[in-house]
Amino acid sequence: MIASTSQDKRHFSLLRIRAYLVGLSIIAAAFVIGYFSAVYRDTGNLWASELIHSNKRDPAFLFGQGAEELSAVEELKRAKAFREKITINKKYLGRAYVEGLFKQHNSLGYLYDDIPYLISGNADYCPNIENTFFDEFKAYQLTCTAIVYRDFEFNNYAIKIQAKGNDKLLIYNHGHDGLPKKSEAYAFKTLKTLLNTGSDILITSMPFTGINASNATVNVETHDGKAELDIQAMAMRKHEVFELFKTGSSHYMRFFLDGAVLPVVDEVGKYRKINYLGLSGGATTGLYTCALLKEHIDNCILVAGVMPIHLRLTSRNFGDAEQITNSFYSKNSVMGLIEEISKTSSAKTHLIFNDKDPCCFDSANAIKFKDLLLSKALSNVNFLILRSDRHDYDPKLIRSIINQ
Repeated sequence: MIASTSQDKRHFSLLRIRAYLVGLSIIAAAFVIGYFSAVYRDTGNLWASELIHSNKRDPAFLFGQGAEELSAVEELKRAKAFREKITINKKYLGRAYVEGLFKQHNSLGYLYDDIPYLISGNADYCPNIENTFFDEFKAYQLTCTAIVYRDFEFNNYAIKIQAKGNDKLLIYNHGHDGLPKKSEAYAFKTLKTLLNTGSDILITSMPFTGINASNATVNVETHDGKAELDIQAMAMRKHEVFELFKTGSSHYMRFFLDGAVLPVVDEVGKYRKINYLGLSGGATTGLYTCALLKEHIDNCILVAGVMPIHLRLTSRNFGDAEQITNSFYSKNSVMGLIEEISKTSSAKTHLIFNDKDPCCFDSANAIKFKDLLLSKALSNVNFLILRSDRHDYDPKLIRSIINQ
């Protein structure tokens, strides 16, 4: 009995020791898991934060809603700091700043009677200069111009790509896509060839896309009070929202033109020639840009984007707000602006269409537009309908026009 009791006691002690060791193992495992989970969370947040600062070119690379929200907050914080810096003790500008562009009457000059602004050349804040598009131009000098508005918290930018010794300037707007994609080889081929044959390139974009892309929430002035605009949430209606903005005696078309017009004020006289090339929506607003700069533009090349209002009444030609807005076109017709450029300047206007363009402006309406222009017998207006089923332009044709 005594031996049996001793064995039982030893067995019971061993069980207690094993249970104790198992308990210690569980506690240790829980500690290790908790520790590394905390470290993972901390380093994960740090990683996302670093990406926000160093890899703004690809917001889709940020995982999780929190990272995207932080990116928007960081963007707005930096934009506000930049805004405060350049607005200290400075008076906002108006028509007087651009008046030197107009040696004679300009029907669009009234656009600069309102919407006060400031312009910063060689700006130290240019959020989209890190876009992958500019990776193709690392061998060149890049400088950024920023335009800040008094009553609207978003900015407008222009980025100039320069090569030593160039004596021509090309203003470029790629339309609704903002900047050319890697797959759009024709655009890169055109821009690089022009850079290497004497033309610096001034890259401009439509609002909220390309070099003006933003996902911030900003303050704006509407017709009946101040409001917050969530740019990302309104992406599908990002051009229609301008109809709500209070622009006084001007027009919201300014937000589509300023990146191309205002930087040129300081470029006039520095270049032997200034040309414009716009695709799609960049051609639409390019007509207005060329009308404002008509005394300084040599060639205004507008590809698949210009059409009189009465020829837009089809589903493929209708266009966005800035292409059909009555508040602008009741004062400024497409035909009227083309005619003004032709009759009051030496600028050449080149209207180019693709007969089977998958996007817009079919050949039937392009032919009607061409016949209408022919009836006006305007000088320095070139109209081409090319055989193509693409929404693009021919690099050789563009080069031949600019380098002629």
